[in-house]
Amino acid sequence: MNFKYTFPKRRFSSESVIYKMHIFFKNGDFIQINKSEIIDINLRFYDRLILKNCSCFPVVESGFIKFKINSKRVKHENYFLYNKQEYIENRKDYIEKRLSNEGDISCVRIFNQNNYQDTLYGDIFAVIENDYLILKFKSNELYGPCSSDRYEINLGNVLKAHINKINLDFENCESFEIFQSEIIDIQLNFDDELTWNADGFIRKIKSGFIKLKLDENLTWREINTHHEWSGKRTKKISHLIERLCGKGKDFINICHLYITYEHAGYGIALEECIDVPQINCDECDHPFEYDPYIDFDYDFYEDDDGEDYYEYISGYAEKQNDGSILIVF
Repeated sequence: MNFKYTFPKRRFSSESVIYKMHIFFKNGDFIQINKSEIIDINLRFYDRLILKNCSCFPVVESGFIKFKINSKRVKHENYFLYNKQEYIENRKDYIEKRLSNEGDISCVRIFNQNNYQDTLYGDIFAVIENDYLILKFKSNELYGPCSSDRYEINLGNVLKAHINKINLDFENCESFEIFQSEIIDIQLNFDDELTWNADGFIRKIKSGFIKLKLDENLTWREINTHHEWSGKRTKKISHLIERLCGKGKDFINICHLYITYEHAGYGIALEECIDVPQINCDECDHPFEYDPYIDFDYDFYEDDDGEDYYEYISGYAEKQNDGSILIVF
């Protein structure tokens, strides 16, 4: 089995159209930098990605992001700060001093015009030069090489013995959890190339299945579904079975699996988001091969009624004679 997954490296430069940035600090605070304040950017990345918060993220090896901070605050600005009153009184002074003096920068999140984002980690510090605020990234050989034109990460197979639970995430934003004790068998085959999940990079299912038998005694299951016929929320197992396979066999619209693994001990969870691609409309499953930081006109697809919508089909589910359910991707 292949354990290495890759994705082409991003190329951020002065030509990249960036609509805003969030700069995060190690205490959880963050500030927003607006499009008009971003003057220049040039970044080089390490080869290896890191797994954090369900996705894989790049680490910057070297480079800079140059800002010209405005004193004027903007409408609908976003921030979370332990000393926000100082920010409110003098935004420019606060941002420059917080970054260059206090430091403690955790990561930078860059947004494109569709509000999709890339989160970038690294050893980050800030300096002020000629009234410009500049974020710089310090090289650290502990992160490994940076010579490849592709990101990479090694990830193991998804085994039942390693799973605590899986959140089945449906395309219409419904979801519910299944647990290890309910999984009879699971086999997932992945594409060698990662996919961009509008934030970080995640694995994409190429084929596979999950065979499970829901346990009505699991009362702690998180459920976010609404009965399609009565409009009332219900936690009955029969409803969950019907949500998966209808009256016996039906298409599924599962778009992601959020897997929580049995990991290092109590309170230390390892989570991974896995993409379940749409199989009925190749054009709709946009591979994000375009540069997401250039201006472009997105091609929407209209159905027979002129609506920009396609039913999301990612496989099927079928109830078995023994009462179990086979989900096939």
